[in-house]
Amino acid sequence: MIACPTCGQDIEQPPDDPLILTKYQGIIFRALSKRPRETTELIDILYSDDPNGGPDHPEVTIRSLISQMNRVLKEHNLRVWNVGHGRGGPGTYRLEELT
Repeated sequence: MIACPTCGQDIEQPPDDPLILTKYQGIIFRALSKRPRETTELIDILYSDDPNGGPDHPEVTIRSLISQMNRVLKEHNLRVWNVGHGRGGPGTYRLEELT
């Protein structure tokens, strides 16, 4: 891991991957590259090992992480998309290629 020159947060940069993502963005990216995930699944994936249980409003944090991540992904013709949710449901995110 290396430190982000802007915010100082740890970022992952795999040697053969031109994407530069923060730790949590990398976790989201890897999870979504396998299959679409509901927001609640992403919360579990990101914060299940956190002794404090994660942030107070993890849905907001995930939306923010994905928004920031999409700026990077756009340069690689990718995006994370919220494919919607049913009545009051958690929403489902998927990784898709831009055409």
